[in-house]
Amino acid sequence: MNVQNVKGTQDYLPNAEVVRREITKILEPTFIQYGCKPLETPILNNQFKIKDMAFGKERFEKFMFKK
Repeated sequence: MNVQNVKGTQDYLPNAEVVRREITKILEPTFIQYGCKPLETPILNNQFKIKDMAFGKERFEKFMFKK
């Protein structure tokens, strides 16, 4: 079985994640101090919402499950 990340996502190894979190702890209060609001973007979207919004079932499956 070939396991891959979802396109557009990335895994961070523990050492890199520790550094990322430390940077976030430093930067986040600074941004808030200057009036910025928090923003979180979902990494993955619900495939059923995408299908219902823009595609018929056949077109959606062709789009989502390309080989």
